[in-house]
Amino acid sequence: MWIDWLKNFLQYSGPYLIVSGVGILLAVTRWQRHPNVSLLLLLACLLNIACVLVYPVVNLIVPDWWEQELRTIVPLLNLVAGVAATGLFIAASLSQCSVKPERTLTLGGGSELDEEPKQSFRPTETGKKEHVTSTDSFPITNTLHLKTRLRRLEDLHNDDLLTDAEYQAKREEILGEV
Repeated sequence: MWIDWLKNFLQYSGPYLIVSGVGILLAVTRWQRHPNVSLLLLLACLLNIACVLVYPVVNLIVPDWWEQELRTIVPLLNLVAGVAATGLFIAASLSQCSVKPERTLTLGGGSELDEEPKQSFRPTETGKKEHVTSTDSFPITNTLHLKTRLRRLEDLHNDDLLTDAEYQAKREEILGEV
């Protein structure tokens, strides 16, 4: 009897438990790089496991639970936990979406850190339009852009995509633009 119950439980609940277990492992291993996403994913996976285990646990504790007051509480608890887990999965997937920057970074010169300045025109005293780049007309924006480039460079270095020498050389090149 127990073996049949366990086999039936694992047949229907096993995939949910495996996926949730993998999600927990991913959340824990990526905690340092993405703490917010990892926390949301961890909570969602734990709630998902709770949803899978609600009926079997209640069935073990109170075998005739369906005939008692629990027949409305247990499915409601399962529904609330399932909706919360789904909401957390969605929040985790959207929490690291980046907004497209005003200026784009291109792969020109072999590096994703090379910039393509935004071009604009400004009127001159004679009324003609003069071609300028955003780095010429907005030094504050240029400083913010340099900070962004330095942060991205550091991220590439921390992800072991750049050697120490490459990191230092590119960092000096970016700082030399100031």
